[in-house]
Amino acid sequence: MGAEAAYRKAIELSPEPDFHAYNNLGALLAGDQSRCAHALEVFDEALQHFSDAELLHANRAVLLEEAGRLEEAAASYLRCVEINGKNDQAVLNHAMLLEELGRLDKAAEAYARCLEINPGNEEALRHLTRLHEQRGDDRAVIRHLSAWRRSNG
Repeated sequence: MGAEAAYRKAIELSPEPDFHAYNNLGALLAGDQSRCAHALEVFDEALQHFSDAELLHANRAVLLEEAGRLEEAAASYLRCVEINGKNDQAVLNHAMLLEELGRLDKAAEAYARCLEINPGNEEALRHLTRLHEQRGDDRAVIRHLSAWRRSNG
């Protein structure tokens, strides 16, 4: 019996929903580009049982982003942040999608939130600085760069 069949059997036979079987099956399917839609179905089904599972929301967000479903991906990353407000990577991913969707004010807020959680997050700083430069907000650029320098010694 292969891994996929074993995970499906575990899901089918388990008297209680099996988080690991769902997550591992979704990850296994996601590894095959042609089966990403099936992986999304697995994560969606898992979330019916484990609605507060940050990892399931994060895995779902990645697949949605890869599928070009950016609004839904952004919502999934936001759900990760709602579950775990200290997840700077989820905040960063959410911010980058907001920026890609053209919601620059919201993106800037999310990048700033990411830097509140992790002042050393260089990617968030780079994106936020670029947004402020595009707007001609030199004071904000200086403020963020100074804060980053202070946090990184």
